Amino acid sequence: PTTSSPGFSFPVILDNILLNATVTVPLSDIPFRLARVYEAAGLTVQARRLDELSSRAQAAADARIAFYEFMRAQGQLAVAQQALEAARQHRIDLAHLVEAGTVARGDLLPVDAQVAETERIVLSAREGQSLAEAQLRQRMHAGEAEPIALGESLDGELRVPGSARELIERAISARPELLSLDRQTRALSANVAATRAGMYPSVSGSFSFDYSNPNQRYVPQAEEFNATWSAMIQAQWSPTGAFAASAASSRLSAQRAALVAQLAQLREGTEIEVRSVWISAQTANASIESARRQVVSAEESYRVRRERFLAGSAVSSDLTDAELDLLRARLALVNANVDLRESLARLRRAVGEREPE
Repeated sequence: PTTSSPGFSFPVILDNILLNATVTVPLSDIPFRLARVYEAAGLTVQARRLDELSSRAQAAADARIAFYEFMRAQGQLAVAQQALEAARQHRIDLAHLVEAGTVARGDLLPVDAQVAETERIVLSAREGQSLAEAQLRQRMHAGEAEPIALGESLDGELRVPGSARELIERAISARPELLSLDRQTRALSANVAATRAGMYPSVSGSFSFDYSNPNQRYVPQAEEFNATWSAMIQAQWSPTGAFAASAASSRLSAQRAALVAQLAQLREGTEIEVRSVWISAQTANASIESARRQVVSAEESYRVRRERFLAGSAVSSDLTDAELDLLRARLALVNANVDLRESLARLRRAVGEREPE
């Protein structure tokens, strides 16, 4: 069938078949919004990974310090047991002199008190060792039946870093917490840029391809398939969307400012922390040499006074004082060695280094 008008004749086609393909590309959103959102997502992923690394480093440092506290308890118990053995031997030697009639029986009372006090110290050290072991097992998630062996010696030499400034610079550039906040700040900057893009018109381009029977663009229409295409550039802008984007951008900018301030504060705190722990390590290292000399002096003093006591040229109280001095010197040496190791563990954590396996 056809319809006609003066001078024209149009066929009437009842069946219409249309195949259409349209591609729309957000020309302005790709560089100004989508790319920024993608950048922010990548930076956020990096920040979360750094947070995980920070948590692992803190757990490793805490576990190592728990191990050193177990070593401290072991050393204190060994020193206390040595002191108890010396006090008991002192008691035995004094009892022989009392039986021989060269020393009054009343001199046994201070030595008995010293033995009792040393037994209390041993008991306290044993309980401290039990507590330190329980804390270490908890850090390691080790069962009661799993043995714990010391893989490090307290008398081993350790290298103490000599430059606090170098450590501070290393911490600023490598500590996971600082890197995470830096990534979060950059991610917020990218999100701010992406949000601000909503304040301006959005430009998009589209390309459409039609393959139809009949094709409306062919005149006159014929009952056959024909292909046509079209391209369009479109700009859209919404006043309401612009105001909403402005408000969201201001909120994100405030969050970014807070993160920048937090990052600056953390950098300052990191510098103080590194310097403080470095000083502690230097002090502990110097204390080790001092404690070693005190132990040598106390051991020699104890040996001399014991010989004099057995020879009858020294009183029992002199030997008791020597035993106490030797106990204090040995405990000081144990504590200085452990303090140095704990300071170095805290220093590695402050700088951002991983704990050695």
